[in-house]
Amino acid sequence: MAETTGRHDQQEVAAWLREAGHWPDGATRIREVETHISRVFVGRDIVLKMKKAVRLPYLDFTTLDKRRRYCERELEINRRFSPQLYPGLATVTRDADGSLALDGDGAVVEWLVKMRRFDDEAILARVAETRGIDDGLAGALARMMARAHRRAEPRPAVDGARMIGGVIAQVDAALHEVAEAAAVRARLKELHGRFADALRGRGGDFRHAGGSRHLRPQAQETAARDSGLRRNDEGSRNDEPSREGEMGGAGSIRRRHGNAQ
Repeated sequence: MAETTGRHDQQEVAAWLREAGHWPDGATRIREVETHISRVFVGRDIVLKMKKAVRLPYLDFTTLDKRRRYCERELEINRRFSPQLYPGLATVTRDADGSLALDGDGAVVEWLVKMRRFDDEAILARVAETRGIDDGLAGALARMMARAHRRAEPRPAVDGARMIGGVIAQVDAALHEVAEAAAVRARLKELHGRFADALRGRGGDFRHAGGSRHLRPQAQETAARDSGLRRNDEGSRNDEPSREGEMGGAGSIRRRHGNAQ
């Protein structure tokens, strides 16, 4: 199939995806969630994610081919951890008469990551809010996280100090005109200088994973970052649900994850 690209196509595609009649899952209402890099369209049984045609210091989605490659990479990474949630990719195509179609035979105008929708009430953040996270659920989460890290490929050659320094440089560049952030920027640099020698790349604690782990029922990763940012320190990534869990009344997640490793 031939491929076309352009920002105008994205606006047209987004408007088309908001119409429930175009969806194959019988949806009667489409909910859209927008971030700085994606538009996520939530149907009845499936979810379609479109990457915005943007360029940032850590990603470049500006062409259709680049968005295709990022979609493929996201699918590859996420299927390692949550294969049941990621059935594949989808395309929006343009038929000969100019109309759009989902996975049609015409020219591809946009690539999408296709996901299975799960019950919003099952999101762990919602569970923490409504009934709390008991020891059984905290233990299950810790074991899942430990299994995910055991499966992830170690990257012993990663220079942890250099990688974290690059992230701090991005934060510094983004906030250099924000007066209120001056103290935070200085503190980040001071801490990096103090602990650079202790960063654990040589010990095998960096794994090829990516994204952030928050209070969700599956370990959901992302390829919407450069390869350096997907090489994560195991301790720092697994602290994220621990911190959120403590705010939700589940302070045992951190301890149980340590025991599960």
